Order: sequence, then C-alpha cells, then structure tokens
Amino acid sequence: MRDNKSAQLTEGGQIFLEYALEIVKLWEVLQRDLEGKSAVLRGQWTLFVSVTASQSILPKVLSDFRKQYPEIHIQLETGCAVNALSKLIQGIDVVVAALPVCGREHD
Repeated sequence: MRDNKSAQLTEGGQIFLEYALEIVKLWEVLQRDLEGKSAVLRGQWTLFVSVTASQSILPKVLSDFRKQYPEIHIQLETGCAVNALSKLIQGIDVVVAALPVCGREHD
C-alpha cells in the first residue's frame, strides 16, 4: 500500500518477504556446510613447459600432483623456452622453462 508519504507491503508482500529471507538464510547455511566439507580442489590448470623440462622433471612432478589433486584437469602445452614469458602474459597459469644466465660470458 502506498500514499504520498509512505509505502507498506501488502499482506502478500509481507509473506513473500519472510519467505525470501528464510531462503537466503538457508542458502547461507548450505554454503557454509559445503565449504567445510569440500576440501577437494577442482578445476583446470594450464601449463606451458619447455620441451626439455617436459621430458626431465615434469613426469615426476605431474605424477605426484595428480595423486594429490585428482580433480584438477591439467592442460599441457610444450614449446621453446624462449616463448615462456609471452605464454605467461597470454594467461597460462604456470610456466616452466630454463632462463638464460645473465652476465655470463660465453667461451
């Protein structure tokens, strides 16, 4: 109901408001309950790895990772180490590549 100075909920509006508030409370309880019980990580992880790293260190690392986090999907891309920084800028989650040693003279 409404006039020039105030507005009030109708009886039906008040019933709906109480219902909506109860639903919000239940949703918050559900979210808290799920957070406490869901310790399993899920999702996707994108990696760019140099060819050398993919053959030498990655098999052991991924084996251990998959045992600990079986619900994480790993999307793997391999390539030249020189492309690592650009891949990181493009949004790859993790980049593994050897960096050149700065200030080292070559013989």
